[in-house]
Amino acid sequence: MDHRHLRFRTVLIGASALALVLSGCSAAAEQSTENPKSLDFDQLATSTPAGAGAIDDLKWNLPFEPSNIDWTRPYNWAEPTVVANMCEGLFRYEPDFTVKPNLATGVATPDDLTYVIALRKGVKFWDGNAMTADDVVASLKRNEDPEVGSVFGKYFDNVESITASGPLEVTVKMTRPDATFIQAMSSAAGAVGEASYLDKVGNQYGSPQGGAMCTGPFKFEEWKPGVSITLSKNDDYWDSSRAPKAEKITFSFVSDESTAVNSLLSGEMDGAYFYTPPPGLSKLQQDPNGSVFLGRSMTFFSLVATAQDGVFADPRVRSALLKSLDRSAIAKTVFQGTALPARALTGPAYWGYAKDTFAQAYEALPEPKADIEGASKLIKEAGAEGKTVTIAASGSSTVHSQLASLIEASGEAIGLKVDIKIVPVDKFGDLYNDAKAREGIDGFLTDWYGQIADPIDIYDLFAVEGGYNYINFMDEADRLSKALSTLDDAERAKLVTEAQVGVTENTPWLPLVDETNILYMNKKISGAVASFAFVSTPWAATIGAVEQ
Repeated sequence: MDHRHLRFRTVLIGASALALVLSGCSAAAEQSTENPKSLDFDQLATSTPAGAGAIDDLKWNLPFEPSNIDWTRPYNWAEPTVVANMCEGLFRYEPDFTVKPNLATGVATPDDLTYVIALRKGVKFWDGNAMTADDVVASLKRNEDPEVGSVFGKYFDNVESITASGPLEVTVKMTRPDATFIQAMSSAAGAVGEASYLDKVGNQYGSPQGGAMCTGPFKFEEWKPGVSITLSKNDDYWDSSRAPKAEKITFSFVSDESTAVNSLLSGEMDGAYFYTPPPGLSKLQQDPNGSVFLGRSMTFFSLVATAQDGVFADPRVRSALLKSLDRSAIAKTVFQGTALPARALTGPAYWGYAKDTFAQAYEALPEPKADIEGASKLIKEAGAEGKTVTIAASGSSTVHSQLASLIEASGEAIGLKVDIKIVPVDKFGDLYNDAKAREGIDGFLTDWYGQIADPIDIYDLFAVEGGYNYINFMDEADRLSKALSTLDDAERAKLVTEAQVGVTENTPWLPLVDETNILYMNKKISGAVASFAFVSTPWAATIGAVEQ
């Protein structure tokens, strides 16, 4: 969906990357025996054992300081980690990626263009005021306001009107059927804040001064810029089954991965989520005082093509570069055994319906293994021997630097020159939305995720020109547009899997690996959501002390 400003620490591996490419990374794999040799998505964690005892202060680290806590703008990792505990959706995204009622008790669909959403009675905002349909309408409409610039705006593209049809009822009219709208209401797209508070603070909402006013299990307490964010327990939380056990959460912003790992090992912090494996992951895995959980995730790592002309505009060259990479070895070495090699942009995490259809279609795609001979042949066919492709990588990312070196060496092995452009971390985010920042590059590395368990949530990138469809790949646009408006699951799955073939063959984005959600907690606590659902559900409400 929306862009991520990736922030990592750089560890360059230099010329040793070529040896990894030519050897299939076998040497490095042998050195990582503490990591699992293979992963099975179905065996990845979704939850952690329940904690029962009270906690005075849950201390959690974020990979960097949030830019805001406005639910319409949690485009990065730190923001939703905080916001999900405060501002809830109409529906709840469960740890196993199913969708359940939350602030809404259900939805009626009198026709394919109408959703009548029944709201839960007795829900209160932190200031004691009752949630009403007017609050929900005001909150949802923020996603349509160009001045707000919601990162979830795409889910409202087919919305005609949102009205309060009763004190606890909201009716949404669509311009055409949309298979993703109600599912998206389990993400921050469906979050609810108090309308009067939104009016009161205006554009200060989500800032250290404006804070937030929602209904979640934790309420905004204080934001000390550059130091910490504190949330306190909501004693009047409507869902007694998820009443928080922690009196407060203190979020720190330790961005240096080594420092963060040491803080966890020392007990200075209780836990953290990692969106890519830190260099000190093995230390955390071996820590007798803590546990690492690898959870289900919708995050995937890819090489995004941006060139509309030149060498990399040729799909044969993009396919050749992808063929030259051993994605299984990348998963085991660069990602330290915490990732799965990807055949397509959407793997098992996205198969929320028609699972057999998606699984069969996925297995029919080419295996994610290196084929130097086949890749070299494609380079020759394209007349690209000795030509140069420029790939951008983040200047502070271990994963980026290692992958960049591997891609550079792989290109050389098949007769393609790959020039790596290191972009400073504070400028890397500009690549996503600023065409000028992308001048002179043919592609860039990124991790990405959708919001709902439906592959169309990713493939609809290629249903329209522009946006993140940088090369304007439109071959499957009609099929994808039809899929988005197809409410029958079996028919939608058929359309999406057919489009997936075209997207995979033409590689507008090159799929590398499917990531796992990496969670560390010390053994004094338990109960955190282990899966990627933590970005949308109040993951900390279920954390409690482990009673000795």
